[in-house]
Amino acid sequence: MPGLGLLQILAWILFLELDNMTVQRIITAKDYCLRDGVVSVKERIKKIQKDIFGKKKIKISVQIDKVSSRPVYARIELGQWCAGCECGGVEFVDPDEPIFFCFSCGNKVDAGKLRSVIFPPRHEREEIERLVLLRPVEERRGLDDLERVHMAIPVVYLETEDGQVVPLTRTWNPSEPISNLEKENEAIEKWRNASIKAGK
Repeated sequence: MPGLGLLQILAWILFLELDNMTVQRIITAKDYCLRDGVVSVKERIKKIQKDIFGKKKIKISVQIDKVSSRPVYARIELGQWCAGCECGGVEFVDPDEPIFFCFSCGNKVDAGKLRSVIFPPRHEREEIERLVLLRPVEERRGLDDLERVHMAIPVVYLETEDGQVVPLTRTWNPSEPISNLEKENEAIEKWRNASIKAGK
């Protein structure tokens, strides 16, 4: 669209009002541990292994005390720390217990060993989380924080240089520099100004 820069918002807002409180933290695997009644990510992996056998009678070999030499890289996807496997599977991860087991393939290539998770250094991670959490979302559905974060709807939409319209999600990838998050977040102020002018 003529006159719009790299990351300017389109002049629309989804029929939203942001007077609801949103979850102001990034969800990790430890949050899922609390939900599932276990104290650690390792315990959660063992619980999922047991549950799968109980429901599907599928035996998954988990070498719970061995770690592969092949790490995975943490990312933020829709307000949650996770990591992906080469098979396409994705699991939640935690920086305080950075281990990964893919329940899509059973870490088959790694003979059932856990994989370590590489997170950004703490100071970078905290800045990444801060910038991601600045992005407004609307949480209309969900019975707890985990559901609300998962089903949150981005409020700000952007138009990129190639004309694509994309939501400003609470997402970050390891290849993305912090400066890119800052640049994308410029759209938030433009959205606020547009909202004020529109009387929202």
